[in-house]
Amino acid sequence: MAEAIPLVDTCIIIEALRGSKKMLRFLKNGLFYYSVITEKELSRKRGLKKGEVIEIEKLLASGKRIFIDTQILEGMRVLAPLYVKKRIRDKNDVIIAATAFVKKLSLFTLNTKHFSFIKGLKLVSLK
Repeated sequence: MAEAIPLVDTCIIIEALRGSKKMLRFLKNGLFYYSVITEKELSRKRGLKKGEVIEIEKLLASGKRIFIDTQILEGMRVLAPLYVKKRIRDKNDVIIAATAFVKKLSLFTLNTKHFSFIKGLKLVSLK
């Protein structure tokens, strides 16, 4: 069986930045993708020091960024009502889920609650 190519949720990178050896090993062990939304979430964290910004840039440089395209927009249109039904208001999670879904990537996260109700989404918990 082919190994899943991961799309990493923002929480994975945040935990790596907090010093989680498990997350750092995971990110440095091979190819991973991240959404441009993850980059936006990380860059908007308040109180980042210059060294932290450099660490974010290093981690992201080892992955491949996925920009929002028409496929992802269509996926968001389909998934958004599921998030409304579950009363989850995080628009960024909708975008990340749609990205994994339409690009046929496995979504690696520490927060399965925000994604587990999406049928057909390949979800991997790194807890």
